Amino acid sequence: MIAGLRTSTSQWVYEHYLVYLHLCIADADCLICEEEFESIRKAALPALDIQRAKSLIKEVHTHYLYQEERERRDSIVSLAPRFLRTESVRNRVLNQLETTANKNSESEEQMMLNYIRKTIHLLN
Repeated sequence: MIAGLRTSTSQWVYEHYLVYLHLCIADADCLICEEEFESIRKAALPALDIQRAKSLIKEVHTHYLYQEERERRDSIVSLAPRFLRTESVRNRVLNQLETTANKNSESEEQMMLNYIRKTIHLLN
């Protein structure tokens, strides 16, 4: 990682983490296309102004790009208790992620979704 280029998650709010989870799933196959960014915007940030939503996604994506795979998995685990405090929030996030992930049970996206699901279920 290049020092200073990654943003700190200490200033993140719930929407940052939600976008982060979506990015983890979208990039599980090592490729995020423009349609997936738009899908993330619509799914995770439908109430935000389009420009603000795109800016937030870009900010989180920049952070994401400077992480290695192990750091990404560690971030999923370490940030979950901070942003997914209640069962209703956890269920809403999982439902949302399930609707946007590739439905093929053997896809990389489903494997990442299963990892996220396992992490979230451990919060109970």
